[in-house]
Amino acid sequence: MLGGAHRPAPPNYLRDVCSAISLLIKSHKRLAKIMPEYFDYVEIDRRHRELEQERQRDAIIRPALDRIYGTTDQESQSPLSAGIQSGSDAEARPALRRPPKEGKQTVNKR
Repeated sequence: MLGGAHRPAPPNYLRDVCSAISLLIKSHKRLAKIMPEYFDYVEIDRRHRELEQERQRDAIIRPALDRIYGTTDQESQSPLSAGIQSGSDAEARPALRRPPKEGKQTVNKR
């Protein structure tokens, strides 16, 4: 009927899925070697345990530090930003300018 021509083989979807999973596993192993903090489950679990211990320690220590050093409204609203400085330290530090000398008038020239 077709004069000796062969029909192409139907697609093998199971083979395609198995090869895709195999490539996924290989690439995950390679990435785990390169960046274990993102792709190695043991490393991720260890990091989560460390963060939880740090949060528990912070929950115990934070009230004592607040009693000793006091707290600002900004820190009390966001406890995660406790060691992170804001972009502008100008509000936190007093101005270190010399007072103007008496008798002379200071004028800003630009």
